[in-house]
Amino acid sequence: RGAVRGVAAALEERENQASKPGGSSDHTPGDNGDSGCAEAGGIDSSSPGLGAAGSSSSSSSSLASVSRLRDLINLANNRKSAGERIHALLTGLYAAKWEDAAVYVAALAKCYPTDSLALAAIGHCHVAGRGVSADKAAAEAYYQQVEVSSLEALANPPDPPSSDPSPHALFHLGYMLQWGKGRVSKDVPRAVERYREAAAMGHANAQCNLGVCLYYGQVSTVVRPSATSGSA
Repeated sequence: RGAVRGVAAALEERENQASKPGGSSDHTPGDNGDSGCAEAGGIDSSSPGLGAAGSSSSSSSSLASVSRLRDLINLANNRKSAGERIHALLTGLYAAKWEDAAVYVAALAKCYPTDSLALAAIGHCHVAGRGVSADKAAAEAYYQQVEVSSLEALANPPDPPSSDPSPHALFHLGYMLQWGKGRVSKDVPRAVERYREAAAMGHANAQCNLGVCLYYGQVSTVVRPSATSGSA
């Protein structure tokens, strides 16, 4: 959790310095909701989670991460709504290589520190060590902040077809249900149904987790290959 919070803190510190008399800033003020997020132009390469500058190669990598973080935040701000911005960041997060995921986690933490879907995603990253250190305590701290009703509303929008179900919300609900994360009681059958819905929408992580559940017989409708079929 320290890496993510460190990035967010570094951004805030640089923005505060730029706002002081004599300072300069090209940041666009924003909030944690529909007005977007302040641009990451002030973050430096020594910020936690983006690599420490030391050798020329690590410094170059860190500066590239800083540039990428700025691009991600600016890209997110171009979306029409906060929901679309978060969806874009999560799609990028799960498509990125593991070593490149830190900038997506940092952008989510910086721009949406109170959004339930963003919090669930950051918690999931801490479980697996995706872009941040693997830390079960930190993961649970994020999951405890998730308002499950908010994820449910995204997974089952009240006014279809004007709003499509969010595959990311379905996936994270499924994960929380599978393992009893945060304020959610463990319920594997319900988790599998969430995974099925997200998997049908093309969510790769949901497809993977659904496959694992089926493989280990965590649902009653598992279809097992016959001994003579040659399937493994």
